[in-house]
Amino acid sequence: MKSKLRPSEIVSFFSSGFHLEGDITAENDIRIEGEIRGKICTKKKVIIGESGKVLGDIEAAYIVLLGEVKGKVVASNRLTIGKNALFQGMAYTDNIQVDFGAKMEAGIQKFSKQVVGENLQLTSKVGSILEHTLKNRIAPKDQDLDPAIASVS
Repeated sequence: MKSKLRPSEIVSFFSSGFHLEGDITAENDIRIEGEIRGKICTKKKVIIGESGKVLGDIEAAYIVLLGEVKGKVVASNRLTIGKNALFQGMAYTDNIQVDFGAKMEAGIQKFSKQVVGENLQLTSKVGSILEHTLKNRIAPKDQDLDPAIASVS
């Protein structure tokens, strides 16, 4: 008798070289090594691997950033930012780990259920700066950042 895998037991994997413009919604874990421009949403875990790049919002229970993310992240349980990660945007979480060496230009705010219900789209100013940065693979100048974003070292 064959056993059926439930969607919650599968990992959706987007490999290096994969490019997507659009939103991803899943019931399972997600790992991204390619490039995504859009919102990523799951009630499980999202891992942005070292070769992964995301321009957009991420919403999950547990988020691990090892690559490049520009946008808002909402981690209801835990957010981990690895030593080689580049994170620019806003983080909402109650539990954060930032490894020594991580590059961040981000604000961090306590997680609340209200945050999940709000529209987490980037403001037009921050969104255009982050999109320009991703396209050109350069760090934005301090004067280009929205005052709502603070540097964290």
